[in-house]
Amino acid sequence: MLPLQIGGLLLLGVVIGAFAVYGSVRDSAMRQSVRRLGDVTDELRGMLDANGAQYRKVVRAIADTAPVVAFVRTPDAAHHDAVTRALEPAPNAAKEIALREIRSAANVLLVRVGNERVLLDPAIDAALVRDAVANNGEVIGPIHVVGDSVFYAAAAPIRVRGKPHAVYVEWRRITSTPEARQQLNTLIGSGATLLLGSTEGGGWTDLEHTVAGPPVAVDTATGPIRYDRPETGPVVAMARHVPGTPWTVLVEFSRAESLAPAMRFLGRFGVITAILLVVLLAGTWMASRRLMRPLADLTHAAEAVARGQFDGAVSAGDRQDEIGRLATAFTTMVAHVRESQEELERRVAERTRELKERNEELEAFGYSLAHDLRAPLRAMQGFSQALLEDHAAQLDPTGRHYAELVSDGAQTMDRMILDLLNYSRVARTDLDNGPVDLAQTVSAATRQVKGDLAARRARLTVDPTLPAAVGHPATLVQVFANLIGNAVKFVPADRIPEVRVRAIQHDGTVRVWVEDNGIGIEPQFQQKIFGVFERLHGADEYSGTGIGLAIVRKAMEKMGGTVGVESAVGAGSRFWIELPRMEAPGAA
Repeated sequence: MLPLQIGGLLLLGVVIGAFAVYGSVRDSAMRQSVRRLGDVTDELRGMLDANGAQYRKVVRAIADTAPVVAFVRTPDAAHHDAVTRALEPAPNAAKEIALREIRSAANVLLVRVGNERVLLDPAIDAALVRDAVANNGEVIGPIHVVGDSVFYAAAAPIRVRGKPHAVYVEWRRITSTPEARQQLNTLIGSGATLLLGSTEGGGWTDLEHTVAGPPVAVDTATGPIRYDRPETGPVVAMARHVPGTPWTVLVEFSRAESLAPAMRFLGRFGVITAILLVVLLAGTWMASRRLMRPLADLTHAAEAVARGQFDGAVSAGDRQDEIGRLATAFTTMVAHVRESQEELERRVAERTRELKERNEELEAFGYSLAHDLRAPLRAMQGFSQALLEDHAAQLDPTGRHYAELVSDGAQTMDRMILDLLNYSRVARTDLDNGPVDLAQTVSAATRQVKGDLAARRARLTVDPTLPAAVGHPATLVQVFANLIGNAVKFVPADRIPEVRVRAIQHDGTVRVWVEDNGIGIEPQFQQKIFGVFERLHGADEYSGTGIGLAIVRKAMEKMGGTVGVESAVGAGSRFWIELPRMEAPGAA
């Protein structure tokens, strides 16, 4: 089992590590690609900026040539022929230069040299003428697509005495030789694509064909741009505006291409990891055979010790390593524990026997002392009663009062001794709980206090549906007798006591309430009254020894139950006891 767990942990660690490494490599590859993309785009923009500046110089030089200026000054036939011959492109430039025109400042065509079948946009001509005249400087127009060809134009004002009188316009075809494309591929890298276009409604080209432009706006973008191409999927691109032109250079590459190094790394890492995992699992299995067997024996021996069986030993053979030393130490420890347990059991048995003897002696002494104390008390009570009955006439009122005090004091002391004996018996006795019929228990307790009930003409109401509970029957009779007796006792003399006994069941427990209409208890004394000799009133107001509720609390503790009270001054009290509920036969 351990090799499988270790193997699973290793596999989990390897998978998590692989994904973490892949994520790191992927992020690094993407950052590197984006950085390279920005560098390449900036370099291409610089190249195009330089080319644009060179092209503006070219058109400026042509616009300043003598035939062009002479024609603008004197547009007659002789000058027209001269300027036409001057504007004819050289043979090596005829393929690149499509048209050369001279237009008036009002955009009226004056001279055209070139392929007039090329359909160009008149609106571009008009914009070029307008901008050249307005700026009195060279301008470059947008990229224009005609069929499968891509063109761009430049214009320069033809100045007479420093003022633009006409505009020279030149249209060129964008072409690219295989050598130039190879140089560009070397510059931008494999898997990347260079696009050149105009963001102001013009076309886009890859310097070889017309192509579809990016599906998102790129004219204001400064950072990486991400979009989807139907043919390549997710794409990361960088766009830069070429200064002095309406052109935008865009370099894009496939995201899959940029992540290819990370994927290759992940594949190699996976192969190496698989080999390493097999080696580790094999080593773990071999090591576990040597380690797990003695450890399993040690575990079984420890479980036996936990069950109290100290006769087991762990054999490690002739091993001298940590496992062997651990087995020897464990066997020695078990022997010491066995000896210590036997000695402890012997001492516990001896102390238990001595404690039992002391308890029996103490109990006998307590009953003997109670008997010896009660004998003179009974004598005092008997003689004082006889004195009051036989010689009351010879006693003055003070003498009769003293005799009554002696009788009452002796009777109170006798009850106190009996209550103390009851409290000691409850506190000392181990109670065996069992099923209790609460209705019968309350009935037995009522018979014990029937004299108090009759003396006060009290009305007692007992819920006929009291459930069964778990407790000690005889002790519960005393508990209910004390509670009902108190409920009758602590009621003002001008009020008829009304006592109600009812029960509720909740969450496996039974709570029995003993409610009265007595004087009530102030909140600060509601816990204090359960202590020994705790009285809230003098003996001349309400009789008692102050031990009854202490017996109730101690009895409930011995039975595993609880006791409490809810009361308000002048509104009566509601004492309650709580016991486990007796489940019905066959209940789960």
